[in-house]
Amino acid sequence: MNIVVIGGGEPGKFGHDFCSRATAHGHDVRVLSHKKYDSCDSRHMCADFAVIEDVRSKFLELTASLDQIDLFVYCTNNGAYPDKVADLVSTGRVDSVAWHYSVDVHVVIPHMLSLEALKKMNESCAIVYMTTGLSYDFSIKTHEYSKYVGYAGLKGVQNHLMMGLADHNDRGAIVTAVASHFMYDRPARYQIIFDQVYEYMTTLTKSNTGKIRQIWPNNIPKDVN
Repeated sequence: MNIVVIGGGEPGKFGHDFCSRATAHGHDVRVLSHKKYDSCDSRHMCADFAVIEDVRSKFLELTASLDQIDLFVYCTNNGAYPDKVADLVSTGRVDSVAWHYSVDVHVVIPHMLSLEALKKMNESCAIVYMTTGLSYDFSIKTHEYSKYVGYAGLKGVQNHLMMGLADHNDRGAIVTAVASHFMYDRPARYQIIFDQVYEYMTTLTKSNTGKIRQIWPNNIPKDVN
């Protein structure tokens, strides 16, 4: 498959691990990152996500040689203001620049790049967003997590974007989202979750379109560290 991943450059994180496995499995993987890594080349570029047109132009350059994009994965999470208690008390001040950046990263840019990706898609192709249970399951919004207003709220908007694209994209492409928690501090558990998410994203069918697939740590056997 021809796979394009947005946000797959940081070693030790899901996006990077996904790209590494997909490449090992023989797929043509293209990556667009927020910052320049030593691995950057014609298949791994970086863009300034504060400049929307730079992201678009780098994406077009990255994918210019592809006749078809089989899988587009948007897994970047940078930009999630407001995300701390100080942003939510009377002595705080609203940071409109941070708000706009968060909206761009979580909504405007995935919308823009999804439309560009669709130009090279058909019914066998897919778009995948990475979401969070915080965006739709209020039962897990404990006091500890309620400060993550930007992350949870804008992922909620992204969920609706996913469902709208699933229903109305004119190429018949599959559009879905994955909600998971990658337990990087517990490698054995992380590996099980990673395997399940990778399998889901690389074996999508029409039955998955418009849906959020939950892949939770509590599905893991208790004896796994």
